[in-house]
Amino acid sequence: MSDFFPWDDIQEGSIFPTGIYEFEIVEIKDGKSSGDKRMPNGYFRCTQPAKFQGMPHFENFVCGTEENLSDFVQGARGTKLLKSVFVKSQTPKGTSFEELMMSAVGNRLQLHLSKSTQEGGPYHGKEQNQIVACYKVGERELGPMEDKKASVASAPKASSGAPSTIPCNICGEQIPMQEYSKHTETCKG
Repeated sequence: MSDFFPWDDIQEGSIFPTGIYEFEIVEIKDGKSSGDKRMPNGYFRCTQPAKFQGMPHFENFVCGTEENLSDFVQGARGTKLLKSVFVKSQTPKGTSFEELMMSAVGNRLQLHLSKSTQEGGPYHGKEQNQIVACYKVGERELGPMEDKKASVASAPKASSGAPSTIPCNICGEQIPMQEYSKHTETCKG
């Protein structure tokens, strides 16, 4: 074992660059937002790529709305995203939400995370990650989008000569591949 510190192998800080990472679900617990909306909280631990291994990601899934505080509102972004976490991690449905949350622990999935900076409010200027999309393990290539810029630049062109596009997982719009990372950081759906 080397006694030299592995400078290049360790990601500095606690924020993931925009990209796709493999995670293990450590915990999902039911909760409420400060406005009393139903808001389960997810705690995930990165397993791949190695440079990010062990880094945590926390996500709040706001499932309630002003009109319906305590239920899982079908159209709420948090409800849809939480379902995607369960489906892509291949968590059995179970017979209750408590059973579903417990069954998810230890399961793995890939999360597409965006990186953004809070604007306004008490957390103004604070960087954060947010889940953009979920995938089954092995479904997508892992790593930060910035590491893929070279491969995106040489991506195949459409027959018209225009760059290839990819659908945004938030709004569904077709985005040129080289602009995808920047788009997902600011897309509100």
